[in-house]
Amino acid sequence: MVTMGDLTFEIEKIISEVKARNARRILLQFPEGLLPYVTRIASLIEEQAGVEAVTSLDPCWGACDLADSEALTLRSDLLIHFGHAPWPTQTKVPALFVECFSKREIAEQAVKAALSLGLKRLILTSTVQHVKTLPLVKKALEDAGVSVTLKSDSKRAPYPGQVLGCDYSNAFSPDADTTFFIGGGLFHAVGVALFTGKRVISLDPYTG
Repeated sequence: MVTMGDLTFEIEKIISEVKARNARRILLQFPEGLLPYVTRIASLIEEQAGVEAVTSLDPCWGACDLADSEALTLRSDLLIHFGHAPWPTQTKVPALFVECFSKREIAEQAVKAALSLGLKRLILTSTVQHVKTLPLVKKALEDAGVSVTLKSDSKRAPYPGQVLGCDYSNAFSPDADTTFFIGGGLFHAVGVALFTGKRVISLDPYTG
């Protein structure tokens, strides 16, 4: 596990897969938020696996938006897709999904925001980068007297509370009057609002 910024990357998992497939050329695909780490990650993989790592700089909108055709055109032996949970799909080139999780502690921020806004009953959601912190956030909020729901209703999102750009099933509960979203940017927060029709509070861990 390699830490860059506050994110963890499973470089060992990649090295193991590259060697197991005896890959000579691989294509790396990143969402926009992970582009600052491209150069270092590509260098680590090339050094440790002895493989040519090519990076796709085309926009990437999710786990369903694989650079499969590009990988095929480049004659890549393996496509490494970063930043999203595995997506059940068939590809022309073998694909490996590498999730990247944030180590940023956000429970205190969440409690402060919830109490200052007078939230009483909420449902907790996030993107994959922050899903592993959701149980801690849930406990902290409940200890502060807030009723919290964490759902696992989605057939596409593998983690409790996780939302996707195409699936917000985990964001709605009749028992909650507010959806509390943890993540950067507005895209998913707006999607949650459109899906639930309820008030959405968005906590950006990077800006507060």
